Amino acid sequence: MPNVTLSVPEKLYKFMREHKEIRWSEIVRRSLWDHVYKMQRIEKIVSEHDSEEKSNDSNQQNLL
Repeated sequence: MPNVTLSVPEKLYKFMREHKEIRWSEIVRRSLWDHVYKMQRIEKIVSEHDSEEKSNDSNQQNLL
């Protein structure tokens, strides 16, 4: 699995260091996946909307 480096504010870093029992990489990984899933749903909605608009445009052209 590839590694990713990120920057965090000093205050956050201090808190993370104080809680070494927490698997921070797992929290970040889950958060990223959550964001990806949300983005995919948005892309699907936009794609379906675009397809619907094209279909409506085509239907209007056929009426002319």
